[in-house]
Amino acid sequence: MSLAQTTSSGLPSSQAHLGELVEIFASVQGEGPLAGVPTQFVRVAGCPLRCRYCDTVSSYRSPREVPIRDGFARPTETLFNPVPAERVPDLFLGKRSWLALTGGDPLGQPQFCREILDRFQSLGKKTLLETAAYDPLALETLLPHLDVLSMDYKLVSTLLPYGAYSSPGSLGELHSSHLRCVEKAIQAKVGCIVKIVLTQTVTQEEVEQAFRNLHPFREGLTLVLQPVTPAHLERNKLDQIFLKQFWWKAMDHGFEIRVLPQIHKQMGWD
Repeated sequence: MSLAQTTSSGLPSSQAHLGELVEIFASVQGEGPLAGVPTQFVRVAGCPLRCRYCDTVSSYRSPREVPIRDGFARPTETLFNPVPAERVPDLFLGKRSWLALTGGDPLGQPQFCREILDRFQSLGKKTLLETAAYDPLALETLLPHLDVLSMDYKLVSTLLPYGAYSSPGSLGELHSSHLRCVEKAIQAKVGCIVKIVLTQTVTQEEVEQAFRNLHPFREGLTLVLQPVTPAHLERNKLDQIFLKQFWWKAMDHGFEIRVLPQIHKQMGWD
């Protein structure tokens, strides 16, 4: 009797999950406290939110082809959607110790993403999840496989009216989901980075409300205030005077903060 073929995480190959990707590429982390760290990125397709400043609009839908790039070179290989999760670790480029699962939003494909994270951890890699934190239950399935959670706290003025959670009533639901995600990450002892993107149109009231909501969790997270990089429908930079006002308010609330732009954009990278 022959044994069924198994994958590196112990799953039979036939049970490996399929998922929709946009691209796989090697670069440096461009945002937050890990900015500048060489990282392997796996970009997942699909996102229910629509942000005015979105710089990955192409990730809303799944493409037919998934390019694989090491740095800025032409694609070294091309996959076709849907992609088996077991194929992704085989494509780890170079000696980078970090994997960033980004999007789109990985929470839309939790089982597929969980298998990818598990496989990378079995290779001794550190794992980072970048998400809009809209689904605490999906996040809960991924937390055992994460070293760091990097999540957004979305402000109402930065959301477009035709995406999920864009109405005033549903925004409270989104913010509640944000806070549950923070709480679950802290309970799981996963490093928690909360990023607030600040645009010229955000109001002092909505920013201060975000600080009040996050205040009970301040000792378990690092708060990143990110001045917007003009993209998509957001064409204006944030005035430095407003930025200073916001970071002083964050410090008044007792947060450990970082004020950081997107460094990859500063260097002219996508």
